Amino acid sequence: MFEEELKLPFMGKVLAENLPIWDECIEQDFVQKLKKGTLEKSKFKNYMIQDSVYLKNYARMFGRAIYNAQTMAEIRMFYSVLNFANDVETQARLDFLKQYDIDEKAIEAATPLPANQAYIDYMMKQAKEGTNRHILMAILPCMLSYAYIFDKINQDPEKGETYQAFIDDYVEDEVGSDAKTWIAFTEKMCADSSEAEKQELAQIFKEGSYCELAFWQMDY
Repeated sequence: MFEEELKLPFMGKVLAENLPIWDECIEQDFVQKLKKGTLEKSKFKNYMIQDSVYLKNYARMFGRAIYNAQTMAEIRMFYSVLNFANDVETQARLDFLKQYDIDEKAIEAATPLPANQAYIDYMMKQAKEGTNRHILMAILPCMLSYAYIFDKINQDPEKGETYQAFIDDYVEDEVGSDAKTWIAFTEKMCADSSEAEKQELAQIFKEGSYCELAFWQMDY
């Protein structure tokens, strides 16, 4: 995945620097058990709760970006992913959690685990202090790493069937296509950045990738 995108002048370098971090995510015990279908249901439930808390704050980032946007094209791009995060990802988690009698009100009352809170705080810092370029680099590691990670584990012959429905949410052609669209959009958005700013943006993206790694390492 992302073979063509790795050739881009800016985002190609950013992706190349972060693929090893995403590969490390794949090697985490949680992801390996998810892939093999041996992950305890209780841990998957707690992951879904924490991810739902994260996604609420993730959606807020897009709201900030839409407010900052200067063109209708930019508004449409951010709005499209806001819809995906809210209508697809969040709803899928809520639908799953219904079997545990956990509803949206319970999610609102849930306390983020430390690594989750640190990730949320990091994103919010970029939203409050930075431009839409900073916001882009803070939110993209989540979307792009999920597309990459789930594509990889879906191709693994050791894959089990227990969590296949969840995996399928991230290996649909539309998800991969959207990820590539966002990489192209970010390349265009950052094209006229100075070299110093590009280094800053790349570092934000890398910190976001490490936040993703810490999320997979959380004890659920």
